[in-house]
Amino acid sequence: MTTAQVSNARGLEVKGKVELAEFVVVCVLALGIPLFFKHPQLLVGSVVNALIVCTALNFSDFRKVLPAIVLPSVGAVLGGYLFGPFTVFLVYMVPFIWVGNGILAVLVRTFYRNQQKNYVLALVAASLLKYVWLFAAASVLFKLGVVPKPIVVAMGVTQLYTALIGGAVAWPISYGLSVLSRRSGR
Repeated sequence: MTTAQVSNARGLEVKGKVELAEFVVVCVLALGIPLFFKHPQLLVGSVVNALIVCTALNFSDFRKVLPAIVLPSVGAVLGGYLFGPFTVFLVYMVPFIWVGNGILAVLVRTFYRNQQKNYVLALVAASLLKYVWLFAAASVLFKLGVVPKPIVVAMGVTQLYTALIGGAVAWPISYGLSVLSRRSGR
């Protein structure tokens, strides 16, 4: 094996370890933020949405974004206090929240990163669609008698605000991470 091949193999080994560490950090944050932070929804949701957008923009393999999409709602249910006595009803919303988080991640990634569209427009479109999806799902479940009105309220305009705030926070972080990534040659 030549020196260049050994160097390249070591570089790939280090890159793999860094990517694994990043993945573990995302998993811990995605589960931990809603599990350990009690309130307010505006703050917790904004931080979670920032994590979703950052991972969507910075991970080349979209499978690594999935923990940021799925684990926050699991953490909120396990924590049991983000929505107080109504957290038990959040269980019915979990699949819809996963889809809503996926909408945010996929649309921001597709419009901004892949299609090079304006970030603000990408964020606004993705946030609006996430909000409409969650509010519609909660409204239907309310009409069916599955969830109480406070869940509908929680899945309302606050979802739009948290997605927009989280996306606004995520942009400079994502930009900084991409600059660091380019400098390190990853």
